[in-house]
Amino acid sequence: MPFGLRNAAQTFQRFLDDILRDLNCFAYLDDILIASIDHASHCRDLEEVFQRLNEKGLVLNIEKCIFGADKLPFLGCEVSKDGISPSKEKVEALVNYPQPQDVSALRRFLAMLNFYRRFIPNAAEIQLILYDLVKGKKKRDKTTIEWSEAAVQAFQTSKNSIAQAAFLAHPNSEAKLSLVVDASNIGIAGTLQQTCLKNTQPLEVSSRKLTPA
Repeated sequence: MPFGLRNAAQTFQRFLDDILRDLNCFAYLDDILIASIDHASHCRDLEEVFQRLNEKGLVLNIEKCIFGADKLPFLGCEVSKDGISPSKEKVEALVNYPQPQDVSALRRFLAMLNFYRRFIPNAAEIQLILYDLVKGKKKRDKTTIEWSEAAVQAFQTSKNSIAQAAFLAHPNSEAKLSLVVDASNIGIAGTLQQTCLKNTQPLEVSSRKLTPA
């Protein structure tokens, strides 16, 4: 499959979904994540996935494969048996990101930060001033940003928010679910959480700025 074609990635993803749909794995393009409840089950799940890939003529690069790990990096996150969190390397890069000097650089920072938005409580409120700085500007605008004291504080708070990102648990089908929400004049937010053995665990956090309407 030549990946230069416009719909190549979508076509390949649909192909993987079709051949792995009934197996215990999650596939995203050329990444396949297999999680099992114990070692024996994991060996069986691996064998089933290998057999299915072999039947369809797909080949794995053994040097890029990780087997039998307690935790591993996956799509910019670190996944373990306990849950999922942002990759430490990505978090470090954002925490050390220099203060942007123009609109284009600030947009780049916000885009990287918002890749992890579901880990950041009240992200919309924290980043409000930063979005006001790029509002109405072109995508690659090189206009110099005039940083106010409030904007500098918002930038530092945004970097702190990813450093203190929530650790999200894996969904438990037997757990009790609850949705905690809040709202203000400028935005709305919510947390989907589950209760296991009287312990509350966040599954995902979400927030957004309200429109003028």
